[in-house]
Amino acid sequence: MVDETSLSKYDFSSVEGLPYLNEIMLKAFQARDIIGVSLKKTSNVKLTSINYRKPLPTPKFTKSVYAKRDYFKSKDVYIFGAGGLEIQFRTFPAFQGEIIGKTAKHGKISGDGGPTGPIGIVMKQVGAEPIPARKEITAMIRKERNKFFDLFYNEYVRSGGKINKEEFIKNYSKKDTGYIESKYLGTLMLNNLKGREQKFLSLAFSYAKSSVQGKSCVHLKAY
Repeated sequence: MVDETSLSKYDFSSVEGLPYLNEIMLKAFQARDIIGVSLKKTSNVKLTSINYRKPLPTPKFTKSVYAKRDYFKSKDVYIFGAGGLEIQFRTFPAFQGEIIGKTAKHGKISGDGGPTGPIGIVMKQVGAEPIPARKEITAMIRKERNKFFDLFYNEYVRSGGKINKEEFIKNYSKKDTGYIESKYLGTLMLNNLKGREQKFLSLAFSYAKSSVQGKSCVHLKAY
């Protein structure tokens, strides 16, 4: 939302980087000249200032699951937090995590870029081995399928899976690459994050909510 009569007060032409732009946007927000707004579909609207004065509360990790019901009947994995918080990780079509609240979805964090994407960056920040780029997994499934399923089955066993390798592979015989990539990347991610879930949840939550210190801009969120 912009008050066009006040734009001349701000020199955007001199901006040399994101931190400088965020400083200008903060001044404009305080003066109510420029207000960024993030809209979420909800039945009961609540307005919250993001990246302004008070930081977001830190979510509390409760558990992570490789499937809500059956491992082989879903392509997603989940990290849960207190108060009904959940982050769903899957391909859609890119591999990403999405915050799901009680009445609305609150933001996403991308993982397609592997070590250079937000999910990979956060994994490295908490001391976990990052997931690979999705395109690398796509190529392996198509060109080195046996090698890929060796890796996938190993991660399945690390996750606590019990069935034998032959039966495991049979469950994916009719699944497309997007489905298989999703389950593999999600399983690998949760395996590598064991013991670091709280730190990961806190940082991933900030990314998805556009509230990363020094990088995210002040704005209103309607949800």
